[in-house]
Amino acid sequence: YTYKCIIKEKYFRVDINKFTGFDGFYTFNGKAPLVKSAIELFNSPKIKVEESYLYRFYKNFKPKNYGQIYKLSTNNSLYKVSSFYQFKPWINSFIDKSFIRKGLFGPSEHNEIEHRLIRLRNILMNISKFGYVPSDKDIIKGYILLSNNDYRFLITSGHHRVAVLKAINKIYPQKFRKVIVTFEKNRSNLKIVDQKEVERWPAVLNNFCSKEDALELFGKYFHM
Repeated sequence: YTYKCIIKEKYFRVDINKFTGFDGFYTFNGKAPLVKSAIELFNSPKIKVEESYLYRFYKNFKPKNYGQIYKLSTNNSLYKVSSFYQFKPWINSFIDKSFIRKGLFGPSEHNEIEHRLIRLRNILMNISKFGYVPSDKDIIKGYILLSNNDYRFLITSGHHRVAVLKAINKIYPQKFRKVIVTFEKNRSNLKIVDQKEVERWPAVLNNFCSKEDALELFGKYFHM
């Protein structure tokens, strides 16, 4: 995929450096908890949960609100939104407080951390042995964000797979430079979200937040 090209195929390739997580850019960059954990497992497959980077990450990163997760400006109206609420201004008109989510941050139960490490280890073993072989039922899914002649592929399904692919790419830069993906159909009907259309985003149309506040949050899926 290249910026603003027309996608006609069911499957298409995305640059390994253009992925962004459902929780934001930090999923794979900077703190990059899943990627750094996958690299750690590559070097030390039998590492104990308590000795892992992921364990330390969950213990140290416990944001209470969106401001702390995304490093928003303190005057952003979304700053104090609880980190346990799911909200994206290009999707939601308001915050549904009846739905509580668990993002990629602490506090967390020991078994959640262990489960993520097991998933990463198993995916790492499979991809190392067989490569990344996507199928209709097992493929990285998401949608595209457009901003200032750049793009990101926001993942809705496949975070652990992307983390492993990025880890292998960091160790062997010639591998997995482009990754096959498809658009999400079940969790979202979005294909492309363009920041130029911010005034038509549900939260902005509903006057839940200003376009400036919405765009600042949007930008946190491109950088921190």
